[in-house]
Formats: sequence, C-alpha cells, structure tokens
Amino acid sequence: MTALSQATGGTVTQAATTSDFITSLKSVIVQAGNAPVAGLTLPISATVGSPVKLSAAGTSSNPDDPVVAYDWNFGTGTPSGSYDQTTTSPIVSTTFTSAGPRDIKLRTRTASGLSGLATGTLQVTATPQAIPGAPLNLRALPGDGQVTLNWTAPSNHSANYYIVENGAGTALLAVLPSAPGQTALTWQATGLVKGAPQTYRVLAGNESGVSQGAGPITVTPIAAPTTHDDNDDAHHDNDDAHHGGHRWN
Repeated sequence: MTALSQATGGTVTQAATTSDFITSLKSVIVQAGNAPVAGLTLPISATVGSPVKLSAAGTSSNPDDPVVAYDWNFGTGTPSGSYDQTTTSPIVSTTFTSAGPRDIKLRTRTASGLSGLATGTLQVTATPQAIPGAPLNLRALPGDGQVTLNWTAPSNHSANYYIVENGAGTALLAVLPSAPGQTALTWQATGLVKGAPQTYRVLAGNESGVSQGAGPITVTPIAAPTTHDDNDDAHHDNDDAHHGGHRWN
C-alpha cells in the first residue's frame, strides 16, 4: 500500500488507535486541500534522437508553500513511484532513444513536503528518413513509337518510389521498385507520335519528401526499320528475264 500511495501521489500515515486514525485522517484531508496541483504539458509528439521539452509550468500551489522540486518519470522503464530526474525548474529537456508511447509522470513537491501528481502520454516517433537525392544515370532510348527510360537509385538509397514528369512538369506516373533495395529501374511510354520529341524528368521520393529531378532529357521516338521483301526480289528477277537480262530504268 505504501508503494501504491507513493506512486499515485498519496500520503502514508501510521495510526495505532482509533483516535490516532481520526487525527491522521483530518490531517490528510487538510493536506490534500493544500497540496499543489501538478500541471503537465507535453508536445504533440517527439522524435527519436532529438531533445524534447516537457513542462510543469501549469502547476499551482499555495503561495505560502511554493513548489521546490519537480520529479520526472520519462516512461522508459523506471517503476512507478521512482523518478528519472529531479529539477527545480518546471521545464525539463530529455532525449528518447526508441520509438513508441511514453507514459510521463510528474510529481511536484512543496517546501512543506506536500506533493501533487500528473500523468500524460507522449508519442515518440522514429527518426524520419532523409529526402532522397536525385536519381542517377538517367538515359532515354527511342523505339518504334515509344521511349524507354532507365536510371539508378540515388546514392543514399532512401527512395521508396519515383515520379516521371513530362517537359511541362506534369507527373505521368509513380514508379514503385519491384523489390526492396532495387537500384536499377526502368519505365516505358508507348503510343507516341513518331518523330515528335519527348522530354522527361525523374524524381525520387519517400515519406519525407521528393528529390530534385534528374534531367530534363529529350528523346525522339522513331519508326520501325523497313524489312526486306523476298517477293519483291522475285518480281524484279522475272522482269529482268522478260527484258533479256537487262533491267530497264
């Protein structure tokens, strides 16, 4: 019961007789009325590895019995009733080393020994990824009414997807790697007008943002090469034989 009382900001007294109990109860009630009201203010979230400030500036107490100490439990495994740090300032800074919810506990103590308790939950998020660098080695290969783009992943390998833009800056498609860690990527546009130049840029992205573009690069779709027709050769051979072995122009 002592541990439970201390963990929740309560008071422990000893009473050997009924009279002692009544006296202690009255004292506890009076103390409860004079105890400080702990005010805990937490940020919306914190990031692993980055300092974050927690505030007890909202605490109120009897002016004749001011708060002289703030005890902080940062929710990182320290048992309830125990504290990671004590400050005389209502503001404390700490840094979390792993992601997840943290149940923060604050105990405020006055000069006379009265205490108040407040709790709150702080969500700690993982360190965000860096924005990717631009894709590397962008190449454009023309084909029969089509264009094939090839590129490699940025040097920091932090891209989760790629965006192909046309020359006007309009996004044509988001390209997803087919496997984690894929470094060589390709995209193909078909049904293009042969002989009409096409301009493209490729950007890399992840949850933190989008890179600068690789390119622009311009390429012109071409027509398919003509094929040799054996029937046409046979026609000319017969024509040569008809004219005595001489070809007429």
